[in-house]
Amino acid sequence: NLHTLDQRWEDFVDLLDIYRRRKQHLKSINRQAVHNQLSQAFRAAEGSEDEKTKRIQQTNVEILKRRLTSFDELERSVKLVEGQLQSIENFFGYLNDEIVTMSTPEKFSLLDFEQLSDSISMTKQMLDATSDSVGALDAYNREMGNYELLPHSNS
Repeated sequence: NLHTLDQRWEDFVDLLDIYRRRKQHLKSINRQAVHNQLSQAFRAAEGSEDEKTKRIQQTNVEILKRRLTSFDELERSVKLVEGQLQSIENFFGYLNDEIVTMSTPEKFSLLDFEQLSDSISMTKQMLDATSDSVGALDAYNREMGNYELLPHSNS
């Protein structure tokens, strides 16, 4: 069980690192720039003289709307992960309390790690889903040349 606990702790630390990077990515998103682009594309679509230009601008409007929706989904996902990580952290605190107050080491084997494993697995799934969304947003921004909307590298 000590090996299991050690592995769960390493998994938790890995999840914290991934979460931190996702949270930083969300902070780096310039939502106002996307709103500005949306307003500009909407005005361009409304003021288009020819049908081809209007269709292009309307497509751009739809893409920008989807990006804003995607940002909202990422924020919700990160908030869910925050709650899950807090639960895992509390479980480790509980384990610490139990270990300190145990009268015999044999009782350690009676502690249930199933809940911890489930929480870590669920959190990893949430982060994986967030990872796909973040990657799609970054790829779109690179493709469109919107480098100001990409997260700023700290390296």
